[in-house]
Amino acid sequence: MLTISIVFKASSQIPPGPPVIAGPQFQVLNSQITLTCTSARGNPTPTVKWFFDRTEITTGIYTTTAGTAVTASLTFTATKNYHLEVLECQVENGVLQNPLSTTKYIE
Repeated sequence: MLTISIVFKASSQIPPGPPVIAGPQFQVLNSQITLTCTSARGNPTPTVKWFFDRTEITTGIYTTTAGTAVTASLTFTATKNYHLEVLECQVENGVLQNPLSTTKYIE
């Protein structure tokens, strides 16, 4: 006899809010830049991550939580490596199958 178990996630789980990136549109070469990525909601609390060239950035990140909103600030020096490149922000909390993401074009 085949037994199938169905597991429902608790109704109190809420997907993360879509990520929103804020920061300057144009960067001056060799200046310090801070970009923020915010997810306004989620239960459990979302994790916010930054990526460059498909690699997670782990330095220069400062994360804060205010109520249900989570913001990850990324501070970096605007070198030629970032010129005409794309930074990606991803948010996830395990409710959805895949993280939500958005990008910022650096010029």
